[in-house]
This record gives sequence, structure tokens and C-alpha cells, in this order.
Amino acid sequence: NAAPFSDGRPSPHAKRAGRDCDFEQRHIFGAKATAWTKPVLLLIDELCGSGGDGFPMIMKGNDAAKLFGHRTAGMGGNVDSVPALPNTGATFQLTRSLFYLATSDGSLPDTAIIENNGVTPHIERSYGYADFQDGFAKYVKHFSDAAIGLGQ
Repeated sequence: NAAPFSDGRPSPHAKRAGRDCDFEQRHIFGAKATAWTKPVLLLIDELCGSGGDGFPMIMKGNDAAKLFGHRTAGMGGNVDSVPALPNTGATFQLTRSLFYLATSDGSLPDTAIIENNGVTPHIERSYGYADFQDGFAKYVKHFSDAAIGLGQ
């Protein structure tokens, strides 16, 4: 069983319904770590911005998860205020850095920058008024079917 705690205690989730946990022990930089070993389906939409852009980008770029839903907002990057202009007193904000996920050889892919582009899902599924009317039942079913499909 997985023992994620440093004192060797087993995880409270180490046994579920009589089966072994879906975690395994791995050594990362010489330290024990617990790692998820099953497929991951990450739900994203246009309301995901900043870290909600960054996390899906990292998961997709490292083949750690399949993304489901709609393209993220593309609000990644570090926005800083600029000091007031001396003559007018006008203030504004600039994006000072942009994030992207480079390819394994260190080059930039064509769609590298997340700012204003967002992260596209592997499984595209928008939602709308009809989904709202039925309590998102069809949306949840589509997501659940996609999640079950990952495990097969």
C-alpha cells in the first residue's frame, strides 16, 4: 500500500472498496513521492484564466491529462502597473511576461504563447442554454463517458 506520509503511515485512501489505491511510490530527486498512475481528464472552459490557463497547459504539454471542454480564456502572463506618466498622470498596465510550453528540443511551437490564445482541449465540448435548461445532465454524461473511455 502507498505510504505517502513521511512517518510511514498509510494513506487513508490506500484501500477503497477492497482494492489497492491508484497511487504508487516513486523516488523523485532522491525523496519518496506519491504519484497518480491512472488517466486524468481535466475540465476546462473559457472562464479558466491565469493559473487556469497555466495548469491545463502544463498537464497537456506533458501528456499528463486529456482536456475536456472549451478553450481557456488566454489570460496567462504577468500584468504589472506602470508608474503614472509625468505630464498626464495617466496610468496603465502592461503584460511583462508571457508563458508557453516549449517543445522537448527547446524550440517554440507555432501556438506557443497562451496569452490571448488559451489552451485548446483534446475533447471539445461547449455548453449553452440547452445545457442550462436540462441542469447540465447531457454535459455531465458527455464528460463522464469521456472519463470512462480514458480508463479502457
